[in-house]
Amino acid sequence: MKIYFFLMDERERIRALLAEGRLTPDEAQLLFEALDDLESSPPPPPHSRGVLERWVRVEFSAADLEVVGEEGLAMPEVEGKAEVVEERGQIVIRPSSLGFLGLGRIRAGELRLRLPRSWGLEVWGGAGDLDVRGVRWVRGRVRAGDLCFRRIEGLEFQSSAGDLEIEALLRGGTHRLDVSAGDLRIKLLAGTSLRVEGVLGGSLFPNLGLVRVQRSAAEGNLNLPAGFTRLPGGFQGRVGAGEGELKIALKAGDLDLEVEEP
Repeated sequence: MKIYFFLMDERERIRALLAEGRLTPDEAQLLFEALDDLESSPPPPPHSRGVLERWVRVEFSAADLEVVGEEGLAMPEVEGKAEVVEERGQIVIRPSSLGFLGLGRIRAGELRLRLPRSWGLEVWGGAGDLDVRGVRWVRGRVRAGDLCFRRIEGLEFQSSAGDLEIEALLRGGTHRLDVSAGDLRIKLLAGTSLRVEGVLGGSLFPNLGLVRVQRSAAEGNLNLPAGFTRLPGGFQGRVGAGEGELKIALKAGDLDLEVEEP
């Protein structure tokens, strides 16, 4: 499927639907507020290897998303019923018919994205499962759904509910993961170089500092690599030379952190 662009932006489309009577004033106001929330994304995080060429942003209310990073690909390719626009130099992909704001939906398995290996992926979603492989950087937020990130090199992500499985090679830069509820399994691949700090029962504040909250042993199991230290309400450790930094916050759920042998 080719990338294609629309001259009418989302706010103009909402106004047109309102004028046609297909939206009530209350519904239109809700959509405008949702757009404000979607547009207030964080700045790009630092990355560990080279310079990312561009970012692709995916927004949805309910969708299952598969993303594969591929060498030699010049532009993203989309399979599924979606709209692709360019906003402020960034490619944005949304389910058609305003599905990303709750007026429609993409059914499971309908959206697949092939991404150039040198591009980053940004995701802002409501509910849905994500399967991401071979993408250099992943950032964003999903409110509910199981996430699987494999062979990634950078991470800045928040999940409210759902299990996460992450396989990453992290060298340099700052990486952050904030999970409210769900089991978290992280495998750091051989060659990773990080200082790791975690908080259990707390979260990462918008200023990206850690808030510590005492956590009872009954709330979840904690499995750490050799050499890591358990602290009241958290843990810390180092992988390799410790060139980068990984901050993890898990409010409720099990955590299994594994380091691959060189």
